[in-house]
Amino acid sequence: MNTDLNGLRFAIYTRKSTESEDRQIQSIQDQISRLEELAQREGLNVVKIYRESKSAKAPRTRPHFNQLLADIRDGKIDGILCWAVNRLSRNAVDGAEIQWELQEGNLKCIKTTEKTHLPGDSGILFTLENAMATEFIRDLRKNINRGMQSKLDKGILPCLPPLGYRNCPHTRTIIPDEKYFSLVRKMWDLMLTGTYTPPKIGELINKEWGFKTPVRKKTGGTPLSRSSLYKMFGNEFYKGVITWNGKKYKGVHETMVTPEEFERVQELMGKRAKPSERKREFAYTGIIRCGECGCLITAEEQKKVLSDGSVNYHRYYHCTGKSKYKTCSQKKFIRVQDLEEQIEQKLQTIQIIPELRELALEILKEKHKEEIQERVLIEENLTDSIKSTQESLDNLIDLRVRNLLTDDEFLSRKENLSSELDTLKQRRSEVENRAQNWRKVAEQVFDFATFAVEIFQNGSLKKKKEILMCLGQNFKLKDHKLTLDLHQWFRVIVNEKENHGTLFKISERPKASLRRGEQAVDKRCLRWYTR
Repeated sequence: MNTDLNGLRFAIYTRKSTESEDRQIQSIQDQISRLEELAQREGLNVVKIYRESKSAKAPRTRPHFNQLLADIRDGKIDGILCWAVNRLSRNAVDGAEIQWELQEGNLKCIKTTEKTHLPGDSGILFTLENAMATEFIRDLRKNINRGMQSKLDKGILPCLPPLGYRNCPHTRTIIPDEKYFSLVRKMWDLMLTGTYTPPKIGELINKEWGFKTPVRKKTGGTPLSRSSLYKMFGNEFYKGVITWNGKKYKGVHETMVTPEEFERVQELMGKRAKPSERKREFAYTGIIRCGECGCLITAEEQKKVLSDGSVNYHRYYHCTGKSKYKTCSQKKFIRVQDLEEQIEQKLQTIQIIPELRELALEILKEKHKEEIQERVLIEENLTDSIKSTQESLDNLIDLRVRNLLTDDEFLSRKENLSSELDTLKQRRSEVENRAQNWRKVAEQVFDFATFAVEIFQNGSLKKKKEILMCLGQNFKLKDHKLTLDLHQWFRVIVNEKENHGTLFKISERPKASLRRGEQAVDKRCLRWYTR
């Protein structure tokens, strides 16, 4: 035992940063155990223990270290026991304060597992150790920044990727997450329809899909929050762009959405962010662009007072003309009636008679394979959620058996978990049924081609917008003419009608066969002709 240290009041100071450079340092409890052994072996009087879980690279940011300095100045602490000097500081400011208290005699001893620093000792060695700790942080920061910049230059995000992607430890790149990529893409598809908002999507995926976020060390395994959805739909990473410290880099990862799809979602979210627009009922704003300058088509309502005092409202659509790069000549307005007449004409190009159902189902069968894959992913996700909830329920029972929960606590938690488990099982059953009834799903798609015109003529503004979004994409308006790209399955119908006529007719024998539900149709008995 060192008799010079008799009667001194020591404080044990332990620190473990959550930063990467300190992950090799022993844990706080391990530090305390070793330092308590040292104090007992040398007969040191320990009066207080400080536990710090914070990096020391920035000065005056550690509350327990600041309290330690205050206790030294107030005469409550005479000495410090720590694992190493770099536990006290990794920056010049905090290191200088500790050294000053030691030189002034307020701090009479700093003892580590290897060395003892006293007021009468030369300050050069202590300064050197502190300088080495500070330089380590500076070098580490440079190395980390250099490595991160190298990744960015290669088009790789140097941190945890967003939902739907994961880090590949073998290639050190970011790749699609097998479990979540297709599910997240389905969320984008819902948003792109223009009929779903992020809150509605959140309610759908959490309640019906049983969605749970990826489980990591301290996070995950919970429903996706509304704020996370808004953040996801605004993240350019999904279109292949990495934004880092205000700069943009082209990513090499597989994109989930096209730039056009991403911009369309931004427009839809931006439109909903303006209260003044939410109050108006314009069916086609936010989805049609000017065919000349690329700006969005907007709408306005004009009021006209008639001679009898009544009021008529007329709605018009026109280009916003907000392009910064070119002057647009599309200044004329188009009446909503004229625009809807063109939409009806587009719908009529894909309109078919009910007798075409069996042949259309064959065309849609290939498309439905993608639907089955999506259903399988959702079903697997629900199964994982059921397993996780069942494990939580089993753990709850175990806690009650060991009397770690009261009866009230146990019953309350059990009721919540049991209810969640029943809901998840019901959702999985619904998904299984939908996956099995692919023909019914296909018929619903085919029915669109049969009845869309009638529904559009008599539907609400919301329904009209849904029908237009289902018809195609890339809507453009130029010189009062609406153009669009039909979805793939509708293009097949249009091509057939252009080649063979506008109406499909079936002879009596195939009609009877269809009524009996036979799978084969004698195509020699089918012919197209113009109405």
